[in-house]
Amino acid sequence: MRKSNLARKKLTFTGIVQGVGFRPTLTKYAIKHNFSGNIINSKNSVVMFVQGPFEEISSFLKNIYSIVPPKSRVDSLVAEDLDPVENEKDFE
Repeated sequence: MRKSNLARKKLTFTGIVQGVGFRPTLTKYAIKHNFSGNIINSKNSVVMFVQGPFEEISSFLKNIYSIVPPKSRVDSLVAEDLDPVENEKDFE
């Protein structure tokens, strides 16, 4: 059983995810839904740390392919569960 209603995920996206508005699109979505965390470019991927209510994070993951920009292509998505970060409020 979860200790809290919060979920935190590390999401690693590979494919055509750089130079196509991928990070700004997911950042806007995260801010709109009051998620906290951050998103960065890595060498061959985009890595997103996202935290929010468990149900909303689950819905985000179920709908991720309809959220990403049309010029992007996600070849793989690895989602890792992490412990929530207390008092994290913003998405950067």
